[in-house]
Amino acid sequence: EQKGYQVSYALSLKLKLSPLLSRLDWKHYEKYCRVCCHNSKSKFAICYPETYFTGLVVDILIHRDFALSPLGVIHIRQTMKQHHPIEPGRTDESKTYDLTAKLTEYRQTEKGIELDILMEMTDSKGGDLVWESTGT
Repeated sequence: EQKGYQVSYALSLKLKLSPLLSRLDWKHYEKYCRVCCHNSKSKFAICYPETYFTGLVVDILIHRDFALSPLGVIHIRQTMKQHHPIEPGRTDESKTYDLTAKLTEYRQTEKGIELDILMEMTDSKGGDLVWESTGT
């Protein structure tokens, strides 16, 4: 265990947050949208849930079992998918989510080693995948 997270698999860190987006500070979300030039009244900003994964990803990169120096890590691409709606003012107040980040793959390339970190946000009660992203 490291920093209160459960290490259930090498370089897989899980953090239970309760309630995460149900009690989200929507004023913070609106500020995020202003900074990112996103209309907070329209469709939900799909990039926003990633802000909750920063600590988990950093903990993977500095974990004692991580094989590379975190000083050489750069972010080169990102994919995201929202499976269920998250809407300001409409998300059930009692809903809670679990966040999981895990290192899923290493690849040797011409320019060095690429690695993928999968981030998943699931409904704590039903286990349904709500949002996912892979950062390389």
